[in-house]
Amino acid sequence: MLGPEQEGTVRRICDLSGDDWDIVLGHASWGVFEILFVPVDGGRDTIRTAPLPEVSRSAADQALMRFQREDLLELLAASQPWSGSG
Repeated sequence: MLGPEQEGTVRRICDLSGDDWDIVLGHASWGVFEILFVPVDGGRDTIRTAPLPEVSRSAADQALMRFQREDLLELLAASQPWSGSG
């Protein structure tokens, strides 16, 4: 479970390989947000993360909604494996 801080905007994209990803906001640490790419077909060990420089939950939520598909694909390509717990 990702935790209550991820209860908000959820987006979904299909990557160039045909895999679907749910995209949600995470709270990496105090005042630091991240985008979590969660594979729709499961596999917690394949969750990926990319930093988001927004300073508030509201701003991070708005930023996530502004991203175009191409932006999200670029972030996914540059993302790192998620090492969060919970």
